[in-house]
Amino acid sequence: MAVITKISLKNRFTAGFERFANVFVNFIGSISTVKNRFLQFEALSEMTDAELTASGLKREDVVRHIFWDAYYV
Repeated sequence: MAVITKISLKNRFTAGFERFANVFVNFIGSISTVKNRFLQFEALSEMTDAELTASGLKREDVVRHIFWDAYYV
């Protein structure tokens, strides 16, 4: 059975604004994450193989280190 309720204009506006605010915050967070990963990738790419080895990485593991370890650390 369906229940019909009357929602005030104020509540509809508030709910719509909250959805918009959540989308905006998530978007900004995503941009921040991408920027941080790009900067980390750039820094590791500029290192020599000897510097990477001293850090415990191989050149072919740089991308995995940035993206995989970010989720599973």
